[in-house]
Amino acid sequence: MSSKKEPGGGWGWIITLACFIEHILYIGSINTLGIYHVYIMDEFNEDITAVTLIGALYISVSISGAIFAVFLNEKFGERLVIMSGGFLVFIGYASSFFVTAFPVLYLTMAIIPGIGMSFSYCSLLVAVDKYFTERKFIAMSLAILGGSFGMVIMPILVESLLQKYGFHGAILVHAGISLHVIVCGAVVFPLPTENISRKSKANKKVDMKFCKEPKFIVYLITNFLFIPAQYIPATQLPETAVSIGIGMDEISLVVAMLGVGSGFGRLFFGFLSHCFFNHVVKFWIIFLAGMGLMLLMVPYSTKIEQFLIFAVLYGFFDGGNNVGWNLSLKNLLEPQYYGRAMSLALLAEGFGCAIGNPLTAFLRETTGSGGIPYFIGCAILCVSAVILIPFSNVKQTFQEQEIIIFDESDSELEKIKIHDDCYEEYIKINESTCICKTDINEK
Repeated sequence: MSSKKEPGGGWGWIITLACFIEHILYIGSINTLGIYHVYIMDEFNEDITAVTLIGALYISVSISGAIFAVFLNEKFGERLVIMSGGFLVFIGYASSFFVTAFPVLYLTMAIIPGIGMSFSYCSLLVAVDKYFTERKFIAMSLAILGGSFGMVIMPILVESLLQKYGFHGAILVHAGISLHVIVCGAVVFPLPTENISRKSKANKKVDMKFCKEPKFIVYLITNFLFIPAQYIPATQLPETAVSIGIGMDEISLVVAMLGVGSGFGRLFFGFLSHCFFNHVVKFWIIFLAGMGLMLLMVPYSTKIEQFLIFAVLYGFFDGGNNVGWNLSLKNLLEPQYYGRAMSLALLAEGFGCAIGNPLTAFLRETTGSGGIPYFIGCAILCVSAVILIPFSNVKQTFQEQEIIIFDESDSELEKIKIHDDCYEEYIKINESTCICKTDINEK
């Protein structure tokens, strides 16, 4: 059997499409936060620091909650976890329609949908990772590309909804749109090799030795640092533009152009990583530094044309970064640690976002300088890039592994060749072969 056969056959591309759509909704929603903030400030008569905390909480919870999603996936499977997450997102946004007291929005617009998105976001990435071996980087890059489409579509859509229906009407429609996450989860079926006893898996000791490796510790620090700076444009750029007299229609166009640039950045980084896999960490360093330097444009921009140029350039480096942090993990660690390592990285990002965005908004308000968040963001991103340099030459190499699947009568059902190490549910019998038993009725 050819080694090019993927574990899930052609169905992996359906899951890639589902992940693409989920990224449209998740990343697109993040990039509407700044637009929502302007309307919430008027609706509830609140200051920018209090309102910005909604976005910070949403991003923080949706990212850091991935650590729970990974363990839920191991117990219940990705399909159920993703669909449950989609339902929570809907409940949170729909509840916001009835809110009349501002503090309640922290629960209905940030915490509840944040938990829901943490379940779906991480679980779909893990599902794509499981369904591909040789085309894994291509599939992952295409799935993450959905975020760029969301950055273009969602801000324009939400701005038009806000103008037509106001805050409460727009958030209700947003809730209905979020139900598509449940559909994305419904197409994620377990692989035949996953049909094994969960009880036996639960008895296994979790291997977390990778946490002690210096390269992973630095990777976590980088994720903690870059994430609050990354979302400064999404959460604070609309208020910055309004303060110098730029209208909301033009601002929504600027936010959409972030998505255009991001799309090119994600595709370009995906192409580079496919062609030069061993240099992924180097590419990520370049894109992190590029994001930081682009932030310096904002304090000196006074016209819509300047903001549009910034949006395309920053979006390009931001898009590459969104692919780079994920693929670099595969360069730094062995593949069997991917799910747990990613959940810890997302937890670090969540903590960074919870601290960073409110802090920069507070400094901006107290100092009266609109440029403070962008100067701080530039410094953070450049530091994030520099500390990765010692590990830029680290790479993982694995010989081909053959997985042999048997039924309960020990009759051979299937052989699959992969270039990753065997997952923990397989029994490794030598350096090149793993076996797995499955119930033939479950195939």
